[in-house]
Amino acid sequence: MVLPPAPPSLPPARAGEQYKISIVFVATVDATVETFDADAYKTNLAALLENVSPADIELDVAPGSVVVTSRVSASSAAAAEIHRDAINDVISKDQLSVALGVLVTKYSTPVVRASRAPSPPAQPEAAVPASSLASSTMSDGAIGAIVGGTIGGVLVICLVTILIVKKMGCRKKRQSTYMNAASEFNTAEAKTDAPTAQRVRTDHV
Repeated sequence: MVLPPAPPSLPPARAGEQYKISIVFVATVDATVETFDADAYKTNLAALLENVSPADIELDVAPGSVVVTSRVSASSAAAAEIHRDAINDVISKDQLSVALGVLVTKYSTPVVRASRAPSPPAQPEAAVPASSLASSTMSDGAIGAIVGGTIGGVLVICLVTILIVKKMGCRKKRQSTYMNAASEFNTAEAKTDAPTAQRVRTDHV
């Protein structure tokens, strides 16, 4: 019998969604959690099954002697049934103890289960190295400083030039005003002194 892609209890798979098929069974082992060798248990369980590696097996280990829940991944429903039958063929605790290399005091009948496979993680966007960001920031800042300094220097030169021109114009204007005033004063003085000189000469005669 071929199992359906998913049991009736699960809704149909959505687009891009897949189901993971696995064999689950529980064995109670006469050991403690501290002394239980999980790697050896996986290796022996994989050897019991066909085309299964220890990497295909997940274990949940809990105290109470040691209760080991095994999940064996299968590539298909048909492969899952083969794995289940392989475990069922080990019909006694003694045979299972020999196969797994531990003292099994109790175990459950293996069952086939289907669960939704986790979605693959999204690929992270390539991060820009911090050094590149710093270099870019520094370049922009340096360019801004150079441009700002150049503009500021030009403005200062223009202002100084305007002030010098205005100052020279004011000086020339003052000099011209002074010379005009002096000329007018000398002319007026000459006119005032002329009759006096003539009168002195007349009196002297």
